[in-house]
Amino acid sequence: MKDGWIIGLTMILTACGQVVDPISTVAGETTIPQLGQINSTGANFGNLLQTSFSPSAPYWVFNTGAAFGGSYLSPANGVVTEVGLTTIASTQTNFVTIVHSARLSSRFYGIQTVSVRLGDFVSVGQAVGAFFNSSGIIFQVLLDGRPVCPLSFMSDAFRANFSSFSFNPCL
Repeated sequence: MKDGWIIGLTMILTACGQVVDPISTVAGETTIPQLGQINSTGANFGNLLQTSFSPSAPYWVFNTGAAFGGSYLSPANGVVTEVGLTTIASTQTNFVTIVHSARLSSRFYGIQTVSVRLGDFVSVGQAVGAFFNSSGIIFQVLLDGRPVCPLSFMSDAFRANFSSFSFNPCL
């Protein structure tokens, strides 16, 4: 990524006889949306396994809270700009990146079954993939292409869960 954008994404969709570039649609959005729920089984800050965001671990890890059949949910409307396989935390895993605005993206790691494709428009709460065991959700937020602590971008309802924490998840 360079300056928050995927270089070389030339996916163009056709809708009603018109050519629609999904990135142009999102790029026109200058507001940074609040991000909502990311797990169909209700993962919230109470399930946060990692005690802080850091340069060596620029993401959060959540306990999925379910043994089988949970889904990763898009935390806001956006366009899928990456789908692939990578190694994170010494484990090879599928990942999905969603661009939500001209500056903000989110990325999920640990997906066992991906349910979206490059260029897909996703709505808030739409499943982008599934997990089948009780592994953790690895969730990352990128601002201008750089990993940032997700806390500032999460919805008020999600952030309310932090009031009882004895640690700062954004050190």
